[in-house]
Amino acid sequence: MKWSPGLAASLQDTSVVRQTFREIKYRAGGKEVTFTVSLGFMPKLKTYLALREKYVVQDADCDALFIVGHSARQRRLTGLPGQFLVHLYKRLDTLGIMLSRITARQWRAAKQDWAVSNHDPVVAARLMGHSLATALRSYSNGTDAAHKAEMGAFLASVEKTVLKPGSDPTGSIRSAVGVCIEFHKPAPIAASVTVQPDCRSTAGCLFCEQYRVHADACRHPQAAELPSLRQARERTCWVDRAIRQSVRRGAAPR
Repeated sequence: MKWSPGLAASLQDTSVVRQTFREIKYRAGGKEVTFTVSLGFMPKLKTYLALREKYVVQDADCDALFIVGHSARQRRLTGLPGQFLVHLYKRLDTLGIMLSRITARQWRAAKQDWAVSNHDPVVAARLMGHSLATALRSYSNGTDAAHKAEMGAFLASVEKTVLKPGSDPTGSIRSAVGVCIEFHKPAPIAASVTVQPDCRSTAGCLFCEQYRVHADACRHPQAAELPSLRQARERTCWVDRAIRQSVRRGAAPR
């Protein structure tokens, strides 16, 4: 990233992206440079620019924003090289500091994951300096820990919902698709569900916290009924769409 005298001035006139983010625009190297930083990072950036000018660059000619030091051959300031992390790890190795190798792409992926988790993909894309499509395609796969946590929660919900043979809860009521352990006390399984649970709709049972089902389809037919219920609902939805399309075209449904 390039430096220019207008960068320090642009920090005083930033654009508000979101409540806790600021967009900085300035011209460097003959073109406009734009990047987004968090509001908490702004004081650190201002301090770095002041130290850069007063103690590092001084009167030297260097247009790199981030500087690693003097080049041994040319005896001049150089910008951050593409292999900076490789050189950093090697330098730490010589000091006896052994760290796991994390590539620049992995650092970006971790930052993207943090931004998506704490904000949204749009803010994350602007913060990372790439398009929303790139953010979703290449940097929003999540972490192994998040995947394990999500799968753990899912498997725990399955374990709670699926009953073992002969283990009907006391006071439960059987229905066409399973077992209800708290009749007339519907509760959604998540904050946002496809069908709001109620005790008058079979479909509502499938999205209810009180719903249970037996895994043994041979001894308990409820599990075998679920695919039939799904097929019936798909056919019903197809007929409903056909009727709506006919009405929009002005034709009477057959």
